Amino acid sequence: MDYSSSTQLTHHPDPGAKANAVIALASKIRAIGGRIDGAGLESHFEVSYSPSRTQIATVMSQYAAAGMDSVLTELDIRFVNVSNVAAYGGFAQQATDYYNSVSACMDVATCKGVVVWDFVDKCE
Repeated sequence: MDYSSSTQLTHHPDPGAKANAVIALASKIRAIGGRIDGAGLESHFEVSYSPSRTQIATVMSQYAAAGMDSVLTELDIRFVNVSNVAAYGGFAQQATDYYNSVSACMDVATCKGVVVWDFVDKCE
């Protein structure tokens, strides 16, 4: 695959009907000669409400079965507000959610990467 010109359909990593609809759309586009290489799984999550490693890997596996690569895109796992830091186990839970998301990509051979979104490092 030439990643300098990869064509992806992007949506949230929801298993089932939504993923099936994206696969159907990709199939229609491919049938008329269009190029769809895979699916970008737009991943704007909240701490403690992120999809599990298994849920993300399941969606990626649906795309793999349809001959499509996947990329975990726009990964950010945020606290809704500062008071949620203590309520949801602090940064340890956020780290666990990031770990599970990235690990899901590593679990599926057709996942081509992870793009982190909205990362701020004020300690540079």
